[in-house]
Amino acid sequence: MSGAFALINVLADAAGPGTVGLRGGGDSPVFFVTSALTTLCFILLHTSWSVTFFDALDKRNYVMILTVVGSHFASSFFVSSVQKM
Repeated sequence: MSGAFALINVLADAAGPGTVGLRGGGDSPVFFVTSALTTLCFILLHTSWSVTFFDALDKRNYVMILTVVGSHFASSFFVSSVQKM
């Protein structure tokens, strides 16, 4: 669902009458492809994180739980810092 909302937001912005910054001004011509690939990566990451997290909870493997949470925060921080550039 997170991936669906991420793509819908990008497509809704693109369909609007005044999409600022996407058609000129040095922006990337592959913006939509990049958005789609980023969404795909996060869908796959969330799936693997969910499986790993619940398996670690079942086995009481606290190191793996912290690894999942830490990698989730790290990847979210990386994407948010790249978008601000």
